[in-house]
Amino acid sequence: MKKVFVLLLFVQNLSLCLGQSVEVHMKSGDVRSFKIEDVDYINFTEKDEDVVDPVYFGDHYQAEYEASFIQNFGQVDPNHTWGFNFPTTRSGTEGRKYRVIAEEMVSNDFDFNDVVFDVEEVGEGIKITVQAVGTTIPMSIFGQEVHELFGLPVDQMVNTTNTNIQPPVSFTINAPFEHVRVESYVNGVNALLLEVITGRPTPMIAVAPDFEWCVERQCISAKYDSFPQWVQDPSVIWYDSQGTSVTIDVNLGQ
Repeated sequence: MKKVFVLLLFVQNLSLCLGQSVEVHMKSGDVRSFKIEDVDYINFTEKDEDVVDPVYFGDHYQAEYEASFIQNFGQVDPNHTWGFNFPTTRSGTEGRKYRVIAEEMVSNDFDFNDVVFDVEEVGEGIKITVQAVGTTIPMSIFGQEVHELFGLPVDQMVNTTNTNIQPPVSFTINAPFEHVRVESYVNGVNALLLEVITGRPTPMIAVAPDFEWCVERQCISAKYDSFPQWVQDPSVIWYDSQGTSVTIDVNLGQ
């Protein structure tokens, strides 16, 4: 039954996108395409062989996210690294630190507060400190579900409104300083990996450790009005630690 639920969410999300098409990939190799506005209703069975490939499911969300990102902020500079441009060698001392602001690639409200966490170099690994959770779907950092880290159910947000204020929570893991693994679970089953790809719309941005994240449903360009210009030109200064539309060099003190 869970797999059928995946399909229902998949089509329900697509039904909001008039003018686009649904592609159904059959096990026979055939691909059938339908315009959203031409579809009346769809029946599903509970047989596993009728389930859409989960990879295609994820590809849809990635494509929809990227299209919405470009519509809101313009074309991405082909060399954009989204702040993940710091040295990849260990500093030899503890203390290097950056903050990650992320979107779960489902609601596409672009407040970049669905999970906010700090990454700090400690010993032979890194320390993850979760500052805020602004989503009601499961998300994980290195497999640690972020709501559970606060001891809260998935339907509760943390530190993105003036209610449910919680102290940050941390854990350590033996992982590279420059790479983090974040996933969102659209239906509690299928994971969407949040990938940072140079020159592509991104679900995660590395910022300075004192970056002030957006409140719930506040588009990042409403708080930082130079953000669209930065998307199109990485040399643009778009924020500072006071939350105004200028920036500091996020090179982590190098």
